[in-house]
Amino acid sequence: MTAVYSAFFTYVIITSITPGPNNILSLSVATQYGLKRSTRVIMGMFCGYIVLMLLCGLFTYHMVNLLPVITPWLKWLVRLTLSG
Repeated sequence: MTAVYSAFFTYVIITSITPGPNNILSLSVATQYGLKRSTRVIMGMFCGYIVLMLLCGLFTYHMVNLLPVITPWLKWLVRLTLSG
């Protein structure tokens, strides 16, 4: 189970620092209105990101526990995704 947590947190860290729509929007809002006025927008994006990551992790955890048949397929899909 420790491997699952470490993989999940690694994924969360990598996806949070790579450029995407939230990072570009927060940069744009901060440059237009200043950091103090854009704090609410940035905190909203942060909370939404945390909720989305927790829901994805929870969904995957329950799918693996409810349907053990799906685990080999998920491992194959991850290998395919990471290799290409």
